[in-house]
Amino acid sequence: AARRGVEYVLNRTRGYGASDNGLDSATLIQGKLGPNIDLYLSVVLFSQVLGTLPTTYEQKEVQALLARMSRVISSHQKKSGAFETSYEPMLTTVMAFLALRQTHDAGVSVRGASATKVLRYLERDCLNKRTGAFTEAKWNKAVRFVTQAGALRVFHGMGKADTRIGKLATDVILKMRF
Repeated sequence: AARRGVEYVLNRTRGYGASDNGLDSATLIQGKLGPNIDLYLSVVLFSQVLGTLPTTYEQKEVQALLARMSRVISSHQKKSGAFETSYEPMLTTVMAFLALRQTHDAGVSVRGASATKVLRYLERDCLNKRTGAFTEAKWNKAVRFVTQAGALRVFHGMGKADTRIGKLATDVILKMRF
């Protein structure tokens, strides 16, 4: 089943970047997380399966796709460090960060985007430094598990989990009740 899923995404993304055509448009998830979320999720998938594909041809094809797709993702980073505007700007930025970070970790070169800028965006625009909560004005500064966990994922990825802010942010999650 997993192999069929990878084949489906690979068939949908073959040739991506060779023209101005994106993947899908006007899907429900794109309405929430931006028009390129399908791109980010495809990159996360491909970076996870790289090295496990059955043929050398597929390996090279996925490496080339990752390189093209990561260039497109990188081009969406704003000067502030955030990525494209969406209904969920912090989550969109976290997903773009994860896609690029995992592509890099899979051995594919990533250029044109800055993980440090993402960290600065989260610290400057989303973090309450007193409480360690990551919030967004768009959501009335509500503390939400999904944004707190996403921001913490970036903090861990950037080696900031053991800082004062990293520990405060972790405590926020540990004290949440569902």
